Amino acid sequence: MTAVNKKVGRPISNVQNAQGKYAMLKDAMAVAKRNFDDFEKLCLAQDLLAKVENPAKAVEVKAHTRRHFDRVWKA
Repeated sequence: MTAVNKKVGRPISNVQNAQGKYAMLKDAMAVAKRNFDDFEKLCLAQDLLAKVENPAKAVEVKAHTRRHFDRVWKA
């Protein structure tokens, strides 16, 4: 069986089109990030999700240790 190359969307033909598409995707990314953060805060507030410190992933910086937290679903 042969692989079919599927063309997605239109090709970017000039800089203005690329800038417009970039700005549109950047805005959509910001909205998605905001929605994700709001949902994560809601899950933390309802005690469905927990932030657990993971010392194995901590990073040593000059002045202090930058801690790392994993998100763990409660059963």
